[in-house]
Amino acid sequence: MLFRSVTPAEMPASLRVGYLFPGSVGDYGWVKSHDDGRRAVEEMLGNVTTTFVPNVFSGEDVQAAVPMLLEDGVNVIVGASSGHVAALQRLAKDYPDVRFLLSAGFVSDTNLGSYFGRMYQPIYLAGYIAGAQSCTEQLGVVAALPLPQFIRHINAFTLGAQAANPNIKVDVRYVGAFFNPQVEGDLAEELMDNGADVILAQSNSTEPLLRRVGETIDCDGEDTPIWRVGYHSPDACDANPTQCLTSAHWRWESLYESQVQSVFDGALDPTDNEWHSLEDSNQSVVDLAPVNASVSAQIRGDQAALRQDLVANPQLPFVGPLDDNTGARQINAGQVLSDEELDRMCYFVEGVIDTSIGEDAAAVVPSSCNPI
Repeated sequence: MLFRSVTPAEMPASLRVGYLFPGSVGDYGWVKSHDDGRRAVEEMLGNVTTTFVPNVFSGEDVQAAVPMLLEDGVNVIVGASSGHVAALQRLAKDYPDVRFLLSAGFVSDTNLGSYFGRMYQPIYLAGYIAGAQSCTEQLGVVAALPLPQFIRHINAFTLGAQAANPNIKVDVRYVGAFFNPQVEGDLAEELMDNGADVILAQSNSTEPLLRRVGETIDCDGEDTPIWRVGYHSPDACDANPTQCLTSAHWRWESLYESQVQSVFDGALDPTDNEWHSLEDSNQSVVDLAPVNASVSAQIRGDQAALRQDLVANPQLPFVGPLDDNTGARQINAGQVLSDEELDRMCYFVEGVIDTSIGEDAAAVVPSSCNPI
């Protein structure tokens, strides 16, 4: 049954949407952003109710959760993790009358569609602000896992920072999980110890923003903050408003509203696997939270101009020529990467380092970096 072939008369009088969450809604990160979208759907669409299953990580978890949702009357299932892809592809064939939506990859079937957002765009802008504010010329990233999504975002953060200061280097650490507050905080402190004066918390808790609150460093005779950049939530900086520069965040509300309404109307095309870009509106799936008031008007203005460039060209900043941190050419001059190529990014750009293996040592992308 194709999404487009279903007329409103054939649809039930109401929809019940079940969400599969790879974690707890209390993680203040990726899951919370999707749960905010889920709640908004219920508020905006009176003929829709929702439910969710937390801590659905593996394919086995998906296989166990979906039958429970179907017994609960769910007729639309949303998988909010790249770890759900293979299992939902199989289940979509088993349940052709159920609509499946997947927040990852480029997969589709007659009753399965996928979607994502160009988070690398607001992260690039956050990188520009971070690079301009840095005194040590070294930034740090606490990343969840070495997956293409995180590699792509680390690269965007680095390129944005280098647009402000070409000397910037970005030191990387992996949590080894999507959510482990203790490890996230410990890695943030390790990055600070090794010279980073701005930390991007590309993980699912705000713990990296909470370590060493109030601590400063000597920058040319002046005490300056050790800055933080939040992730996932527009409110991430509430955890440490004095030292947080901004937050690159998701906004799923309007997307989920339009998707669920399209399912209800029988008008959602499952082959339209669009990556949603940065926009000049509050409907953007990805965005940057307000910038810390201590950032100069000049940097704010430069960032606003860069935003317009990104809005006009969704593939930015990944345009050639671009070399990786081993000196190998990855994007040729004039080359424009497709979304599928962006989704397979498993190399670091020049300037991404790993001080845990040596001072200014080029960070190595693990072989576990496999695209979906």
